[in-house]
Amino acid sequence: MHQNTLKNLKTSIVSRIVDEGEKISVRGLKTKEIIGTDFTIRKLLNTRLDHERKRYVDKKITEISPAFTKALQKLSEDKNSRESVFTLSLDHSENELPNCLVLYQVLIRKKKAIVLVYSRSLDVKNKLEQDIELSQYIARETMRATNSSFGYIKFFVGSIHIYID
Repeated sequence: MHQNTLKNLKTSIVSRIVDEGEKISVRGLKTKEIIGTDFTIRKLLNTRLDHERKRYVDKKITEISPAFTKALQKLSEDKNSRESVFTLSLDHSENELPNCLVLYQVLIRKKKAIVLVYSRSLDVKNKLEQDIELSQYIARETMRATNSSFGYIKFFVGSIHIYID
């Protein structure tokens, strides 16, 4: 599934979850989810984040910076590398949830930057924009560092879900 605007993408994902998702209760919250799915972003989208969501993305950028720098170094050494990967911390306290975004892989193919995003969980209504913005940051920085153009961003998601009344 791919769409040209963030609004269209979000609407498409929510519609798919409503139509195909399974109703479950998670931590006492009614949820509809699809297990094991993916979606692709074929052009950079304008996310227009509010201040709180922008702070979340900035925090994640700081968190990934050392590992992402190493991944870009790997690509500068070998543009065809499949080893340009980095993870987000899975450390969390007993009262916290682990990061939903787990792993990124950055590839250059035919002079195009490809970002693969592996996510254990994605709350479409509350986190989609931030996850896309972070992934687009990774794509833009990869393009800058490797003198490549945008290819696509592909999300692989363990549980994509919405909370329902």
